[in-house]
Amino acid sequence: QARDKVLYLTFDDGPNGYFTPQVLGILAEHQAQATFFVIGQEAERRPELIDQMVAQGHVVGHHTWSHAALIDIDREALLDEIERTGEALGDAISPYLRPPGGEIDQKARDVLDEQGIEMVRWTIDTEDWRGRSAEQIASTVISQARPGQIVLLHDGGGDRTATVAALPVILTTLREEGYTFAALSRR
Repeated sequence: QARDKVLYLTFDDGPNGYFTPQVLGILAEHQAQATFFVIGQEAERRPELIDQMVAQGHVVGHHTWSHAALIDIDREALLDEIERTGEALGDAISPYLRPPGGEIDQKARDVLDEQGIEMVRWTIDTEDWRGRSAEQIASTVISQARPGQIVLLHDGGGDRTATVAALPVILTTLREEGYTFAALSRR
């Protein structure tokens, strides 16, 4: 069924004052929803971008306050990372967290469980942070697309020109193949 051909685009490390507005513009143009895993201290600096994400129907998740590694982090430090991000996001916050680098240990998982936070990794890694070209990023997503896949992209943390350039290609090509693009909470 066509309605089951859903992909979940996710963007990490924002919001970035230059790249995030471009990503939001492209998503709006293509009527696509996504999930943004934001860094708390970046979100606090750019509340207007968080507001825009919510207004466009996107979901905003945790990516910790400071992009902290969730391996060997003590309980109090992790709670602080979560709470400060929650305060920065206010009503925009969703119960999803992506651990920076995708790595997390059992101690940190236990804290997330008790806080009612769901950890989300990904199933398609575009490796867009490695300086790959727009063509490489787009072809990775298009060739690996299957219903229900979660795609890792970045709108912050470096030069995201290639990601921004790849996005319309991904959206146009996969929409023609019958895909829709949803935010995680709509699973």
